[in-house]
Amino acid sequence: MYLLKNIKHGSKYAMIALLLTVGVLFSASVSAALPQNRQMTISESTQDASGVTYATGFVRPNTGLIGSFELEICSNDPFPGTACTVPAGFSFSSSTITSQVGITDFSINAGSTSNKLIFSRVPSVVANGFMGVTVNNVHNPSNSGSYYARIRTFASNDATGVSTDEGGLAFAINRRVNVTAEVPPFLYLCVANSIPGFDCSLATGNFVNLGELSPYAANAGT
Repeated sequence: MYLLKNIKHGSKYAMIALLLTVGVLFSASVSAALPQNRQMTISESTQDASGVTYATGFVRPNTGLIGSFELEICSNDPFPGTACTVPAGFSFSSSTITSQVGITDFSINAGSTSNKLIFSRVPSVVANGFMGVTVNNVHNPSNSGSYYARIRTFASNDATGVSTDEGGLAFAINRRVNVTAEVPPFLYLCVANSIPGFDCSLATGNFVNLGELSPYAANAGT
């Protein structure tokens, strides 16, 4: 930055340029890595279903300290760290871990909520690679439509602080379909010397076919 100032010197003016050194503050932002091959598998996709199994997994791109993993279900968007709308009817409240892949010593943290599970472990450095967790007894959202899973990993054991990996994905809940059917009664009569298995097409001997009966007229055969 240059500051220009006029200074009177006798009858003349001299232009003096003063160079000011200004320090510039640079701020560096740290962003979480994007998990690759993100996936979500559910055992039952109909609305309001209970006892459902949810399996989620992804590939961590970097080696780093992992102490917790957060899985959050929202109805508005898949972006971690933004306000989450809790899906109506959805619940993780009775869920337990049934299997783990990659990192196998997670347990459900007491800070978990009805739509957010926090999986905790003693923090340690974990090599990059696939990790996944399967939980059961999930209650699906009450309404059909698109829903979103937000996933984040942390160095802390309670999903606090800056996340090390974060990403999102979408899945669908379908409308429950009720199917009813009616099979009208139908009688087919025949008379013969022998009817194996009561199947008129196999009747032998003196065969008498009475045909399809009608409520309006009698049938006869010779």
